Amino acid sequence: MNVGKNRRRPSWGVAKAPRARRITPLRVTPMFKPLGMTLALVLLLFPAVRGQTPESGALAMAPAPLMETLFESAELTHGGYATVHSALTLVNGDLKSLSGVRGGWLINHTLFLGLGGQSVVTDFQGNTTAQNQQKTLGFGYGGLVMEWIPRWERTWHSVFTLLLGSGAVSTTYQETCSGNQCTYTLSESDRVDVLELSVRLDLNVLRSLRTGLGVGYRHVVGLSFPYLAPDSLNGGKVEILLTLGKF
Repeated sequence: MNVGKNRRRPSWGVAKAPRARRITPLRVTPMFKPLGMTLALVLLLFPAVRGQTPESGALAMAPAPLMETLFESAELTHGGYATVHSALTLVNGDLKSLSGVRGGWLINHTLFLGLGGQSVVTDFQGNTTAQNQQKTLGFGYGGLVMEWIPRWERTWHSVFTLLLGSGAVSTTYQETCSGNQCTYTLSESDRVDVLELSVRLDLNVLRSLRTGLGVGYRHVVGLSFPYLAPDSLNGGKVEILLTLGKF
């Protein structure tokens, strides 16, 4: 018997090496080649773009210019006040009492925009010497009021005021007949334009209350009455004011 042919030879401790696996290479389809190249290019350029500063590199962009405005929105404050005032003024050469009010919007504590008006009613002689005539003059005017308060935070501070508007003048003539005691009345009215400038000194009494004393001058254009000179309503004034509001 040939027994030795069927027996396996002993390995005597020598281990066989494992078979190496065959790795199949990854095939990239032609459709995904451009996408892969683009992704690789973005990954390479992203760190460089991220590290750019406004001073280093051609990719830096200049900052957008800021709009210049009259008032900065962060510092803009709003308020308002109302003023009653009484003045002594020249009307047709006589010293008369003038009273009025004004009110409006206060911006940044310093600029006031509003409306105002004032009026006076007085007797006058006009350019006639008739003893049996009684003449009454009514004069009122108003319009846009602007005030500038440069040192509003101080206890005493100056205020500059401009009034630009229009007004109305009315005259009433009453005459009594000597014989039959007859009386008749004649009324006339006219429209005029008014420009008034004034300056005053205000006192901060409380946070919401001010009082002031000022002087000003009024110029009237367009008066055409037979018994009144064209400049008879021009004149200066001295006024006292009381103001209440949010300053």
